[in-house]
Amino acid sequence: MKKKLRKPLFFKLLGAAGILDCLSISLVSNFNFGTLFPGGLGCIFLIYGCFYEKLNHWGRSGFGKIFMRIAKIGFSLFFISFFIITTIIIQNGAKTPDKDADAMIVLGAALHGWTVSPALAQRLDTAKQYWDNNKVSYIVVTGSQGPQEDRTEAEAMKEYLVNKGVPPDVILIEDKAHNTRQNFTYSKQILDAIYKDKAYRIVYVTNYFHTFRAGLLAEKIGFNAQGLGAPVTFYMLPNYYIREYFSVIKYFLLDSNI
Repeated sequence: MKKKLRKPLFFKLLGAAGILDCLSISLVSNFNFGTLFPGGLGCIFLIYGCFYEKLNHWGRSGFGKIFMRIAKIGFSLFFISFFIITTIIIQNGAKTPDKDADAMIVLGAALHGWTVSPALAQRLDTAKQYWDNNKVSYIVVTGSQGPQEDRTEAEAMKEYLVNKGVPPDVILIEDKAHNTRQNFTYSKQILDAIYKDKAYRIVYVTNYFHTFRAGLLAEKIGFNAQGLGAPVTFYMLPNYYIREYFSVIKYFLLDSNI
């Protein structure tokens, strides 16, 4: 009897954890797919746990058997591919870039109204640390104004760095980009106009979980680039890695040939 109760209880607890994670992260982060996905998955697990016997009985014959088999294969593929892709993302985020890049690009992230979010502050602090220890001629801050933001990300980023002691004339603003590809495209236009035909190296700064995909895009845009990963708040990691997992898949399926 105890064994029969363990599996439904496990799925109920897993479902409740996913829903609570979604609700708690929503209080400190803007809504996005990475925030909502654990809640949606949690609802599925919770329903399965609550109706465990009925669903398993339904899944032993006819259409139910086919559906349950497809569902199990789908979840297995998801968890295996998630493990592989996340491992690659973590390994890439741990790399250290070479010293003394010619320029640095700090990729934008969400603002909370007027102020930078914790994730963006971590990127900017990491950029400031690299600038303190290396000879960098320019820092490009890049990002437009999003729907839940009161000003452009680039404007807020420059203000943050200036308040940390970076000279204003070092910082170049790119405030048109709405995504990572545009961050690099528009930043390259700015730097190409400065360096003209001269070759230059950049370090791009983003959070650990984002360095892998950002590097693919930087190379595709034509940069000689290396990534510098900034830390993130540990309890946000599951949401970030889930969102990045789907973004990496989207890149290889839809974006890599653009």
